[in-house]
Amino acid sequence: MLKIDRTDLAAGSLKYLAKLTQVVTSSDDPKATAASRWDTKSSKEFSVVKDALRKMCSGIERCMYCEDSLGTDIEHFWPKSKYPHHAFSWENYLLACSHCNSNEKREDLPLDEAQEPLAINPSLDDPLEHLALLPSGEYVCRTVQGIASVELFGLNRPQLVSARRVAWSGFAALAKEVWMAHQKGRKSEAELLNAAYKLPHGSVLVTMIQYAHMGTPIMDDELTTALCYVSEMNCQ
Repeated sequence: MLKIDRTDLAAGSLKYLAKLTQVVTSSDDPKATAASRWDTKSSKEFSVVKDALRKMCSGIERCMYCEDSLGTDIEHFWPKSKYPHHAFSWENYLLACSHCNSNEKREDLPLDEAQEPLAINPSLDDPLEHLALLPSGEYVCRTVQGIASVELFGLNRPQLVSARRVAWSGFAALAKEVWMAHQKGRKSEAELLNAAYKLPHGSVLVTMIQYAHMGTPIMDDELTTALCYVSEMNCQ
């Protein structure tokens, strides 16, 4: 799970969403109105919304929760069935795969005593401040928010742990290949760097780079050097 930078939505789409929000909040039955309006929303306007969300995704349109599958569904971080006034809020939209949206998070959102979300919102919070990733592919929780998020989003389900473990090995090999290309002056260096940041499970690469800068002994010197170089080139 990675931090997502929310982009600006087109003014026309924001105006459209604001009108729908006004209809919902002024309704005698906001939940029913939100559900009805969602079912009959303009496909034209929401194609703009979905396109904007796709551009925000890590990798190539990866789900903002699992980073493994293609993001296909407009996900309401605050579930529209329980919080209808958020049903047409741009700030409430994320892009999720159908599994995470329908089988994991669904209509749940745990709140703290102040009625604020306990789970990580990747467009507001940095997930890696709450979750530590191990080379095994498993997340270890650093905070209460991390615990809630792992449970809510199913982040440690076996398929994801296995995929992140494979990604760790893949990123290690790719980083070393980038470093080797650089040392030999090969033109493939830029192409390899671009590929590294387009692959699924970008949080694995970000974590590995963090570990490299920290000098964590879980990686050999060659990989540490390679990852620091990948990080340097990405910042240029």
